[in-house]
Amino acid sequence: MDELHALLHTYDRQRGISFRVVNGIARFISNIPVNEVGEPMISRKEAFDFQVSQRVLSKVKGIETFVGPLVGDYRDSSYEEGELVKILTSERAKQVSSFHYSIEIIKQKAKELALYGYVQ
Repeated sequence: MDELHALLHTYDRQRGISFRVVNGIARFISNIPVNEVGEPMISRKEAFDFQVSQRVLSKVKGIETFVGPLVGDYRDSSYEEGELVKILTSERAKQVSSFHYSIEIIKQKAKELALYGYVQ
């Protein structure tokens, strides 16, 4: 989370990951519903991935100068990783989650940026 915060904050001083967001993620993960046998309905790794996509990646929007280096470049059916994907695929991040869902969201944002020049 610290690496993601630092990266977002580098490109825009108004953006980052607040303690409130981190606490919300922690509350979500600690309250994963369980089935009748007492097993979690989703894994902690998957829950963390969903929370990153919902609470952190939702802040990644704007014009090319801010969003481009973060989400990467998508042209001619080819994707070049941005800084966010590099963090989420690092060895350290792999210990937490595969971040499959978050990476797909980032790729979608890269496509949107290539098509419209803006990510919303």
